[in-house]
Amino acid sequence: MMQMRTHTCGELRLANAGQRVKIVGWMENVRVVGQNFAFVVLRDFYGTTQVVVENQEMMDIINGLNKESTISVEGTVRERASKNPKQATGDIEVVPEKIELLGKNTGNTQEYFEDYFFHLGWYGLICGSGKVAIKNMDKALIFHKEDLSKKDDIADLILACILYGDKKKGADYAQALKACMEREDKSGKDVYLKYPKLRIVHEYLAGYYTATDEEQDTLLQLDKDCSFCHGCVHPVCEELEMVRILQMLKKGREKEALERLKEQMQEHPGMGLQAIWHWYHSEQVTKDTDPAVAAFHKEKPQPEKRGFWQRLFGKK
Repeated sequence: MMQMRTHTCGELRLANAGQRVKIVGWMENVRVVGQNFAFVVLRDFYGTTQVVVENQEMMDIINGLNKESTISVEGTVRERASKNPKQATGDIEVVPEKIELLGKNTGNTQEYFEDYFFHLGWYGLICGSGKVAIKNMDKALIFHKEDLSKKDDIADLILACILYGDKKKGADYAQALKACMEREDKSGKDVYLKYPKLRIVHEYLAGYYTATDEEQDTLLQLDKDCSFCHGCVHPVCEELEMVRILQMLKKGREKEALERLKEQMQEHPGMGLQAIWHWYHSEQVTKDTDPAVAAFHKEKPQPEKRGFWQRLFGKK
């Protein structure tokens, strides 16, 4: 089998100068500075490397590609004349002798970045990093087109803000979610027709910072059946359990919330429940914790792992 690469895009250093290498990645950016001269930034999961195109043959190949196309570059490493101290590979560049197209980006780049930042946000959320979650989910919203999808991500942002105490941003996002729902109601479109429980989830999060506890409790009692399920493990049902637990925590019913969370995590953990569990485990447990809470964490109920990453990085 042919070797795909000799180095990653974040690996090459000045010590590699003079070596012939092969790197593979996405074409992040192209800056043309002359008829036969251009700088290409190649990116993979490990970093970026600057590729310098200096002849017509290589320019013809680059000119026929879109950003985010996947390419392989074979060439020689040399020391940069103008170094970039902020970049790990900033002391070197690769002069290509061969550029091969592995996958041309002909799809929706906007959708690609939307998924990319959204998944990074959820990664931060389940790893206990609220800043990472909020920052990347916020970026994902820039690339949205469809209102329902946008509402889903705004709802996830509100969850992150609730868990990690960013009340100001959370209130702003809640207002944005409410505005989306009102705009759709005025348009006459019933996007919740198939998933009435999802409307309850969205209305709860939209009113988290402004509605009274009594209003929120009344809302959560409107548990309507979906057109095809009732009390199932569908993600919408799991999200409804998520906001019920949030309401318990908000009202100070910590023991009850933890018992319900523990039960749900053992049976069918959803992404929202995962986020609450990791947040509580990493942020709230102290030496002075209530004995019942301490016992909960001592047991460390582990969620079912089968299919977890597929659910995280697959289609929603």
